Amino acid sequence: MPALPAIPALQNQPTRAAGRASSGKALLPVATAPRALAPAPAPAAAQPLRPAASGEAAREPGAQQRLGALQQGLAYAQKLDASLQQLKSGLSLTLARGLPATALDLQARVDGIARLWQARQTEAAGQIDARMQAVPEGREPQREFSLRGLDSNSLAAAGAETLRLTLPGQGRALSIHLDGQGLDSHLRAVTQGLAGLGVQTRVQADGGVVLAVAETRWPVLRDGLQLRGDGRRFPSGQLVRAALDARPDAMQPAGWQVDGADAQRASLTRVVQAQQQLGQVRQVLGQRLEAASSAAPAPDAAETAAVARVARHFAEAGQGAPLDYEQLSALLPAVYGVHRARVDQLLAVDAA
Repeated sequence: MPALPAIPALQNQPTRAAGRASSGKALLPVATAPRALAPAPAPAAAQPLRPAASGEAAREPGAQQRLGALQQGLAYAQKLDASLQQLKSGLSLTLARGLPATALDLQARVDGIARLWQARQTEAAGQIDARMQAVPEGREPQREFSLRGLDSNSLAAAGAETLRLTLPGQGRALSIHLDGQGLDSHLRAVTQGLAGLGVQTRVQADGGVVLAVAETRWPVLRDGLQLRGDGRRFPSGQLVRAALDARPDAMQPAGWQVDGADAQRASLTRVVQAQQQLGQVRQVLGQRLEAASSAAPAPDAAETAAVARVARHFAEAGQGAPLDYEQLSALLPAVYGVHRARVDQLLAVDAA
């Protein structure tokens, strides 16, 4: 087996600021001896390349993870927008030419969008919520819902009552005492009590009480929450399953119809509305990604040259015989943890 050409070790340069000297770790060099290379074990605590010290944002823990989540969320938004644009074009052409829905397979396009929207929680990396809005930074996507029997009218009703709520696996029931002192007092009690379940509470102008919980907790709450009252606002006796109604998603492609001109026009309107909302999301995520990327300083000349040498030697290594598993396993530790944004920066500098 041909030996892998020597590739210089890629290390943090000594010219970096003193505050960063203790955090940098030399990346493993590639063996140069002309003998069979044994697979190298993955480093126990490999650290991603980090930029030279310039700002606290670049050194903040979790910065790389947030940058990756923003990239994933924006990529999902772009993918969804492309699918919506394809459906929009198909609907417009079908209506203009009086074609049947099967001519451009419109239903298949709708089904594809529905599947993509159902995968939002995993594919958007927590950056887009069910209302098709960008999730505030540092927050989780929320699922909004209502509890039947809990609104401004019931909370304003006279009479004290104690509500008891339980969840599967919860040690004991959570109690919310309504003291009979009116809407404001009852709303405070409900807000404080439900906070113990991770639920937020707010009152709408029309008197509706909107509850919100992290999307990851919603299935447990929806399927397992039980409650009991004293017979005033909620039945007494045994615990009964709480009736929770999730607020509809901003986009519901599963209900879009494409059979007939009227249905196609209605669906086209919904597609245009979804694209407008998604455009705002893309703008917000794009701005956040640009700000996060600009927080990382440009790489210094020495680091740029080192990465360029690694790339050149890697390219030359594959010109003879294809790299096999053993060679790749020896090379990978040298580039482990290099983030895509870092590579883009280095390539941009090299091209300039």
